Amino acid sequence: MRGKKKERIISKQEILKKKQSLKEDTGGRKFFKRSELEQKQIQKLRDQEKLELQAKSNRQSSSSSSSTTTTKASATAKTSSTTAVAATTSSLTDEQNIFLPRQEVIRRLRFLKQPITLFGEDDTARLDRLKSFSIAGFALP
Repeated sequence: MRGKKKERIISKQEILKKKQSLKEDTGGRKFFKRSELEQKQIQKLRDQEKLELQAKSNRQSSSSSSSTTTTKASATAKTSSTTAVAATTSSLTDEQNIFLPRQEVIRRLRFLKQPITLFGEDDTARLDRLKSFSIAGFALP
């Protein structure tokens, strides 16, 4: 009996902590607009993308700095030109490897004023179509 009572007390305390943290995060609001929730979700995705890009750039800069320190001064000019070409090709392959959620793909297509879904098109074909627009030179948001 005493063990069950302690468990109830602990669970009630946890529920109160969660309620208080939710209240602090939301400012005591009980209802939310769907657009606000979607906006927060999109913002989180963008923040994650930024962190991933920063991590990739840090990895690339550390690997390029270690390779340039080992080469001679005359070879650095040659390697810098080859790394610039490699960076442009790797950025194209990075664009091709990007995976976006369905809602983000739809949002970007709407921004480009393109049809969301063509006849018989699935999610992967839609993403490929968006990638082809980005490769063609259209600016994405």
